[in-house]
Amino acid sequence: MNLAAEKRTLVGKNNNNRLRNSGMIPAVVYSHGKSENIQVLQKSFNELFKGHISESQIIQIDLQGESLDVFVKDYQKNPVTDAIEHLDFFKVTKGETIRTKIELHTVGVAPGVKAGGIFELLERELSIEILPRDLKPTLDVDISGLQIGDSLHIKDLKGPESMVFLADPDHVVAHCIGARAELSLDTETAAAVAGEEGETAGE
Repeated sequence: MNLAAEKRTLVGKNNNNRLRNSGMIPAVVYSHGKSENIQVLQKSFNELFKGHISESQIIQIDLQGESLDVFVKDYQKNPVTDAIEHLDFFKVTKGETIRTKIELHTVGVAPGVKAGGIFELLERELSIEILPRDLKPTLDVDISGLQIGDSLHIKDLKGPESMVFLADPDHVVAHCIGARAELSLDTETAAAVAGEEGETAGE
């Protein structure tokens, strides 16, 4: 993924607003405590990500002849128009691990679902540390072995050798539960709400 950029010398709210009105997005590239102000064409950025910005996608920025490998660390959206108003990029240094987030993508069909159970993906993304060369847009989560009552934990996930998950290995990311268990939980919740309403009415 390639993106052309230009160095930005004028900063501040008014200058940034002028940039946005001209079809540009003000941005900053960070690396080891240093930062550089740049600007990218809004149309090009939108075409690159097609409305879905991912931290786990390495971008090659052409900064006036200088090539930089970066990923989107943060961004700001206009609350009304949803247009990207500012971008924070993090520069990747060869041989150094980076900390970012990766989206989970389920693969296969849980046998427990075929048996009448309900599959739930409890985490959509996870924080990781990884070498840039091993970073992919998504991490596949194989659910083809999940029976009713089974769970998948972080320690069960398989990724590149350099990938380290920054959370408890025993944390549950997905499970397959029985329909009766789901119904039981709903019934208990409804009963608790009804009890609270009854207490309120009796006051």
